[in-house]
Amino acid sequence: MFNLAKLAIATLVYLQVVSVSGNILEQHHKYVAPQVKTSGAISSTAQPRPVPDSWKNYQQLAVMAQDSNCNHTKINHTLGDATLLYKFGDDNVNQYMHVFYSKSMGVTFSWAGLNISNLDALASVVDLPLVDANKTLYPNAEAGTQLYQGFQSSYARVADLVKEKALEYTKKYNDDRVSFTGLSFGAALSALSSVHIHHVLAGKVKVHKVVVFGLPRIGNQAWANTVDRDLKGTFYYTVNGADPLSRLPPRFLGYQQASGQLYIKPANSTQVKFYPGQENVHGADADIGLDIQDHTGIYFSVAVGGSFGPCPVEIPSALE
Repeated sequence: MFNLAKLAIATLVYLQVVSVSGNILEQHHKYVAPQVKTSGAISSTAQPRPVPDSWKNYQQLAVMAQDSNCNHTKINHTLGDATLLYKFGDDNVNQYMHVFYSKSMGVTFSWAGLNISNLDALASVVDLPLVDANKTLYPNAEAGTQLYQGFQSSYARVADLVKEKALEYTKKYNDDRVSFTGLSFGAALSALSSVHIHHVLAGKVKVHKVVVFGLPRIGNQAWANTVDRDLKGTFYYTVNGADPLSRLPPRFLGYQQASGQLYIKPANSTQVKFYPGQENVHGADADIGLDIQDHTGIYFSVAVGGSFGPCPVEIPSALE
């Protein structure tokens, strides 16, 4: 039953936000970013570097991220080197999830962005408090790991299905690589899924790439440390210009982004740099301007706009 109190909170949160207008190089695995600590939270002071992967790989993940927002896409449809294998979700209680097989990325899971027109979907993300990480999903998380309650609850509903499909399709294609992508709420679900699969299917599948777009903060310092420890050189989140959602919830509530920021500045441009370490002081945290329109924008020359983006997905020429 829909909770009217949650609806009121969700509506206020949304209106407040809207009103504010190649291969990974070995050096990226070994590099340790210089950092400072403030009240126990880490802030990297490393200078920006070139992005650690090929533009084409980022584009392949971006088109799969947008496709999960296009639920009329047919099974066996191709996007670049990927083929759609499976679809799940109702854009209400459960976000749309698409599963692909990609020659470059392996079995790839993509989740749709939040459907802001659906009351139940909107209410599902207002469980703001940090809560202890689910031990079944994250048995090897660092002690004290806490997660955004709404995101963790949403992922827990589909965690067994993700595990099942990861095993099914890696076996079918004789490929142990599993990748993850998505926008916004979908980015949060992808991030949670990547660590879950790394923990519970270790030795059976390998998390190959995690590249997400418009990722909000989803956990505390211990969560960020867990991601860095388990997925270093694999996990990346992309901030487009002045996107406010990538900067929320605020750090003073205990939230912390993991390492792996790819920052597009100016927004929607092809000027992208990698900012090593957690909460890099030279990256998105250094810019105080906020513009909700940057959240659903152009990422690596691909329009990733959630329900506002193009359907069918616009495929860049490099992937055709």
